[in-house]
Amino acid sequence: MTLTLLLDLDDTLLINGNETFLPAYFGGIARALSEFASPQEILSQFVGDPIGILSNTSPKQTIQELFRGKFYPNLGHSYEKLEPFLERYIDERHPDFESLVQRVPDASRLVEEAFSRGYRIGIATNPLYPRKATLQRLEWAGLPARQYPFELVSAYEDFHFTKPNPAYYAEVLTHMGWPEGPILMVGNDLDADIFGAKQLGLTAYWISDSQQKQLPPDAAAVPNGMGCLADVIPWIDKISPSSLIPRFDTRIAIAAVLRATPAALSIMTRDLKNNDWTYRPQPEDWSLTEILCHLRDIDREINLPRIEILCTGENSFIPAVDSDQWIHDRNYQLQSGPEALVEFVDSRIILLDRIEALNDEDWSQKCRHSILGPTTLQELLNISAQHDRKHIREIFQILKY
Repeated sequence: MTLTLLLDLDDTLLINGNETFLPAYFGGIARALSEFASPQEILSQFVGDPIGILSNTSPKQTIQELFRGKFYPNLGHSYEKLEPFLERYIDERHPDFESLVQRVPDASRLVEEAFSRGYRIGIATNPLYPRKATLQRLEWAGLPARQYPFELVSAYEDFHFTKPNPAYYAEVLTHMGWPEGPILMVGNDLDADIFGAKQLGLTAYWISDSQQKQLPPDAAAVPNGMGCLADVIPWIDKISPSSLIPRFDTRIAIAAVLRATPAALSIMTRDLKNNDWTYRPQPEDWSLTEILCHLRDIDREINLPRIEILCTGENSFIPAVDSDQWIHDRNYQLQSGPEALVEFVDSRIILLDRIEALNDEDWSQKCRHSILGPTTLQELLNISAQHDRKHIREIFQILKY
């Protein structure tokens, strides 16, 4: 099966260390907005996480929306007033920072070899920068997106979560249509790239310039492989392809998948025209509107009630529900797709809040299912996450037409 290769950008495909690049980048923002606030006021917004970007778990707001909602008001102005200055800075001044970075020759060799093998490639860089700035850095790395057909380049306009949150990696894969088969994440940061990816269930390769670097004591953060960029392809060739098949059945992974679905769907559908919502590639296929109505009602009438039933007592009985029949019984095709999406996001947030409140005993709660037989809440929620991935693949194909 086709390998999906996720590549970090900063200090993996391009050397732009914190010592020089980041001070210049943030200092440039302070100068661009200097007539509205002091450098100290501006730079304080990037120390720690005062805007809440790094800690965001809501699928309702992109990182750009969080930034707009807090950064500009914290300076006493609206984003409509200040954002044009920031955009001009990205267009006119950000290119000057190319002199502060170092190209990695093996980056283009790795990418070209990967494309020649038919790998699907996503640039899984922490989405803290605007798309323009990220695409500029790809050019500095010798990997312009206009030349290399990357399936994804994560940026703050399109993403809700950041590394090392495993929901970020689930959001990446949702945007790529939940690829089936082997997946490999390659990056230089043990926490952001390795630990975050492994929490979702991915295989992770650590870009390290020294075999002497100390590995973390936590086995969950230990990379599956390590070396330089030139070692990645030979390492892939040496290992069994089955070892790159991800598993998404842990509690952390299940919650991450369920969180990523509404987040990515809001972006995947934001530019659709009216007819796109009800389009069916084949007569027997479901439309986007029908899928969204289905997901909404599954959360409302199956997933949430099941949690409540299981958390009230052991060995509860869970009847099977033929939810596929709802598509006809409830005339989903005649409903509003955009409204169904909003309602799905709201119902999913309620479900996520309930899942977040579960303790170990709740996850392990046993029940009897009319089809599955003896099972647990964790197994049922894992089936719900699988159900999400199945319908995302269908939506991904619909949006290709």
